[in-house]
Amino acid sequence: MLPLQSDAGYEQMVVRGYWPGELPSFDAPEYRVFHTDQSESVGSKHVDIAMLKHGDPQWQALYWRVETLMLEVNELFWNLELNSWMDHLRLNNYKESDHFGWHSDYTEYDNSKLSFNLCLKAADEGGELYFLDWEQDHMSLVQGEYVIFPSYCVHRVAPVVAGERLHLLGWLAGPRLR
Repeated sequence: MLPLQSDAGYEQMVVRGYWPGELPSFDAPEYRVFHTDQSESVGSKHVDIAMLKHGDPQWQALYWRVETLMLEVNELFWNLELNSWMDHLRLNNYKESDHFGWHSDYTEYDNSKLSFNLCLKAADEGGELYFLDWEQDHMSLVQGEYVIFPSYCVHRVAPVVAGERLHLLGWLAGPRLR
């Protein structure tokens, strides 16, 4: 794990590391049933999304591994009060020209407090992860690399120029921030 500190006037830290053990595989066609999100509110374009339903026995071990990792990182860096999953784990699949605009995972409509992003397949070019007010220009994740960060951190995904970008996302929730 490598903590990265921001120069911004508020605490913003991104923890970057490598997935412990074998990566989950989603190559089978039944796992690649996506719907398309073209949300104009955050400037996304054709991001294909598949939900891995919480409570589905086939995903129980994956949920446990992601949650355990997120809770360990949270205890080391933020100590946010977390008590549940915000949503289902999600596969986001970006093809050429797909992107996701500036946004925060913590909104007035939900109480996501900790965000998780695991690279299952990196784009050949593009698809970098940017954080607003961050000292580094951008972050290119390689296969097997993850980032965990407080959900209030504003971020975006740059357009994919070549290839395909497949990432597993998750959010833990807790009481609203004060």
